[in-house]
Amino acid sequence: MSKFHGQFPNAGIAQRERARMCDIHSSVMDFFELTSNYHLMLRKHFRSYPELISFSNDNFYKTLQPLKIRTKPISDVIEFQPIEHDGKIDPIENTNRLEAQDIVKNLAELSQLENPDSVAVITPHSAQQELISRIVTDHPLGSKIRENLHLAIFTFDTCQGEERDIVMYSMVATRERDKLNHIFPRSIEFNSGEIDHNLRQQRLNVGFSRAKEKIIIFHSKPIEEFNNSIKEALQHYRKQLEESTDMLDEDDFDPNSPMEKETYEWIISTPFFQRNREKLIIKAQFPIGDYLRYLDETYTHGSYVVDFLLTQKTNEGTQTLIVEYDGFLEHFENRSQVDSGNWELYLSEYDIEREKILESFGYKILRVNKFNIGSDPVSTLDRKLSDLFGQLSSSNYTPESILKHGETVEAISEGKLRHCKKCDEQKPIKSFESDEAKSGYGRYCKQCRAKSPRKRSATRPPKSKKSTKGSAHSNQTLTMAQLVAKAPDCHVSKHGKMKVRTNRKYGDKFYGCSHYPACKATWPIRE
Repeated sequence: MSKFHGQFPNAGIAQRERARMCDIHSSVMDFFELTSNYHLMLRKHFRSYPELISFSNDNFYKTLQPLKIRTKPISDVIEFQPIEHDGKIDPIENTNRLEAQDIVKNLAELSQLENPDSVAVITPHSAQQELISRIVTDHPLGSKIRENLHLAIFTFDTCQGEERDIVMYSMVATRERDKLNHIFPRSIEFNSGEIDHNLRQQRLNVGFSRAKEKIIIFHSKPIEEFNNSIKEALQHYRKQLEESTDMLDEDDFDPNSPMEKETYEWIISTPFFQRNREKLIIKAQFPIGDYLRYLDETYTHGSYVVDFLLTQKTNEGTQTLIVEYDGFLEHFENRSQVDSGNWELYLSEYDIEREKILESFGYKILRVNKFNIGSDPVSTLDRKLSDLFGQLSSSNYTPESILKHGETVEAISEGKLRHCKKCDEQKPIKSFESDEAKSGYGRYCKQCRAKSPRKRSATRPPKSKKSTKGSAHSNQTLTMAQLVAKAPDCHVSKHGKMKVRTNRKYGDKFYGCSHYPACKATWPIRE
């Protein structure tokens, strides 16, 4: 009989097993799960594209809602880098020098770009982590690589809470030596008897959810020759790369709007789209109302769905355009009076209201209908798309800027950022560190405090004395009784009375509330 059965003689098998597993030495994650009385599951995901978070979502979160719109080809989001390995076994166990060298070569190239993305390298083995770090250090551009890319090198166990624009994975395993079965679970779906199964699952979930813009997987043997859950993970991303397409299919369109699919065919047939298809992403039936509500707390309007959302990546940012097809019966009032010269005047009130609301959030809308499409829809749309995208500013209130807002709110709530009221900017929490503040953080950032130091110079020139001749309001001529008589009521405390006080350090006089320190309201003494 086990000791747990002796301690809990009336407990069932499940309860005794739960008690047996409640040991922090077995698995920290299991321990917290078993001892917790409240669970909070992540629902909204701001960090990365749906394709990047899809592995974690499919296998762990299940109901996660990725809110970042992909505005570039899938090949710029997922990349595999096969290494032609020579078959030699590295003298240091759990290392792969060829992979490490190729990764550092890529890091060096990225570090020389004008505005490079931040980069992290994640690998299953600490020995490979140390090897990559040494090669970076010894590289002629080592310091530039670390500084320009904000480089961090992690194992799957040490990357929790971290994120980078680009994440490179060094899988280490070769045909001759593969130790990944000691790191990852045999199966993602079920516990096959491994003592630390949940911890191994956590490695997969955390490790493959750190990238914001792109993942690059370096592997020294074919994906099919990996084993167990890590093989499933790699095959998942390869499937995303091969099957993701920026073209729409039948299921993407509204079945009640046959003209929607025809409008799509016109759009993709335009010379404008063909010239820019590598930079353009088109989404049908996009729930823009829900999207705005998730990302912007000021959005209180309807759950609008737009026919098409076109986004184009530029050097300056992202341009966004909404394309709507207006069916005659659904979108117009007083239809007997509508013609090609006045159709805009007869749009339904709902359409006009929705258009104005979306425009207030920075979106430009191109309306397409039988009155303005002409006899050659492709040529008409080509001209309109070229003109509108030429006018769009990448600094508009685009999905990327909204996303940035969502990330900022998230960072502030997590304590990573703080708002400086003086410069009106969100800055890292370290920028507010202050030895003078009890909490360790000041109200203003260090840069603002440096510009406006609280301590005044001992050698400051004395204030110039103004003429007091005939002045009934000069501070120099008013008696204390007169100053007290002029004191205003406190606007903070109903019962407070402002009284004349003196700054101990500098001798300046000011009005301060009689209820200080409960009320710290002050008022300048004006001449």
